[in-house]
Amino acid sequence: MLESLVHESGLRWDGTAGLFLQFSCFLIFIQSLLVWISHIGTQGCDVLVIVIIAGNWDEVGKTEGNMVEENVIKNQEQWRPCHCEIFSPDFAASKNKNDGSTNQLGRGLGSKKHILYLARRNCLGLFLKGKSSMVALAFGDRATSDTVVRLRTHDGRDDWFYCHSKVLIEKSKYFAERLSDDWPTCQIIDSRNCVEVYCQELDFNFHVTSLRLLYVKGPHKCYGVRNALGILQVAIHLGCHQIASDCKEYLEAVPWEEAEEEEILKTIPNLGEQYKSILSRLQPVCQTSLNGIFISTVRFATSSPPISMRELKSSAQEQLEYMLTEDDDPPLFALDDEFIRSVVKDCIKRLLCRFDSLVESMLTVSIDTVLESKVHEFWSHLCDISWACQILGKMEIMKDLVHYWLEASANIFRAAEHVKSVSDDMDVEIKIVEVVSKVLETIGFGNAIVPTMGRISLVKIWLPFVQRVRALLEQDKIMREEDSPAKLDGEIWQGLESAFVSIILTLPSSDQAAILSNWLRSEYAGYPDLTEAFELWCYRTKVARRRLAALGNPGNGSVFLKYMFLS
Repeated sequence: MLESLVHESGLRWDGTAGLFLQFSCFLIFIQSLLVWISHIGTQGCDVLVIVIIAGNWDEVGKTEGNMVEENVIKNQEQWRPCHCEIFSPDFAASKNKNDGSTNQLGRGLGSKKHILYLARRNCLGLFLKGKSSMVALAFGDRATSDTVVRLRTHDGRDDWFYCHSKVLIEKSKYFAERLSDDWPTCQIIDSRNCVEVYCQELDFNFHVTSLRLLYVKGPHKCYGVRNALGILQVAIHLGCHQIASDCKEYLEAVPWEEAEEEEILKTIPNLGEQYKSILSRLQPVCQTSLNGIFISTVRFATSSPPISMRELKSSAQEQLEYMLTEDDDPPLFALDDEFIRSVVKDCIKRLLCRFDSLVESMLTVSIDTVLESKVHEFWSHLCDISWACQILGKMEIMKDLVHYWLEASANIFRAAEHVKSVSDDMDVEIKIVEVVSKVLETIGFGNAIVPTMGRISLVKIWLPFVQRVRALLEQDKIMREEDSPAKLDGEIWQGLESAFVSIILTLPSSDQAAILSNWLRSEYAGYPDLTEAFELWCYRTKVARRRLAALGNPGNGSVFLKYMFLS
């Protein structure tokens, strides 16, 4: 086979030159065989063929070289070049005396261009016929390496990595420039080209990983957001466009943790415009999109989904409250925006209509027939109304809910009594107290104007209710000798107390006297503490005759005192 191939190439096999050629072929065959053995395990090669390519450095030699490539390679289409070597120690770094160019044999090994180049230099090419079209070059393979990458840090670290100029030039603009003939200096280490790369100690591993990825075919795996971010910066520095593109796609596709998100925010803006799309998930959205998600969220948060979706509904309510809260950042929506206010009002109105229908249905049946499902539904609606108070309070549109609660208070109180007869849990009473607290605070601060009779009615209905719930919670706490699972925040109790005092002091003196009288006679007089209202009523009543003397009708304060202490 070897003799026939040489014959096809147009070379002479007999004579002195032929003997020398055969002897050279034998030596080269041994070395080439060693190279083949090192690759056969991974490449699955099944035939080894040695081809002698010879020619002289002149026009005839070029013609002979072309003939060899045309005849041998064309006639053996299944053969593919995998490795080329020059068996002349001083040849690798020598200058071509004819054209003055530097011979750097490791670049582009295996291409037809270099086969022709070697043919003109009386060299040997090794060809393999096998399952793979080309033996893969491996990172760190010193036997086949022709380039050393020295990765150095300013702290003195200096590591060598054996690479291949073919891979480096093809996949890195940085290495392509430094391994080109135009680069002013090119170090030689152990008959190999050397390229130095300086980096920070923190980025050292990212540089090593980037070098390894140059040898990986297909999409690169980054194994984590932090790794992808570090490799991306190195890839941009080294001009590895494919790796940078893969890292960009990875960062755009995977979820981020909070710490990773902050690191990305610090890094990406400094990498260039083409990488800012990574931050697309963090960009502000247009007002139309904001309005769309707000409407959908409000409607879901005020709906009545199945019990299995209760947690999802609670999340929607929390996020709505967050969007409308002014903290370190302004709210997502202007609280005085008429469109937003109208959407919220409409949704709350439908919520109150459903609640009102439920209350009426509970009152139309006897206490014994109130089902537990009705109790849970009643409690669920109260939870929604309590949450709605938070939203309406931020937007300063509590007026409608206050007036509804005023009109429905008597029925809600009766429904709560029905629930009490069915369930020993205090969840319903606690939610009612929360809503009453929001309603009375709104009235007490003057944010909703309620007629005198309405204020009197609210105090007379809900003051005894709040006193009883507070006492039951305290009793439950004592019995358990620990905090009860059913409890209210201390701020709610304080807010209720202040609201009761404020509202009572706005009532006519005779109505104040009646309410304070009932409070003093109650077994629950310890809460709320209406001492402030009582003291102010006493003062006003005592000085009333003198204050109103100019009006000609000072009234009779003693009548109020008699009513208060003797009734």
